[in-house]
Amino acid sequence: MINAIGAVVTAAVLSQIEMLRFGTFAQMLGAMLTADAVVYAAMKLGWLKQRNNGNRT
Repeated sequence: MINAIGAVVTAAVLSQIEMLRFGTFAQMLGAMLTADAVVYAAMKLGWLKQRNNGNRT
């Protein structure tokens, strides 16, 4: 699951860099909001919390 989240975050960051290069601010903002929504959904589903607790013990 960490790999899946990492891939999503990496894709979001790369897309943001592309947007910064030759996109509009609105597109960049949209990409950031999408990434935030993905992270929020992952937390709501409990993926991040479960993984963090598993890593600590």
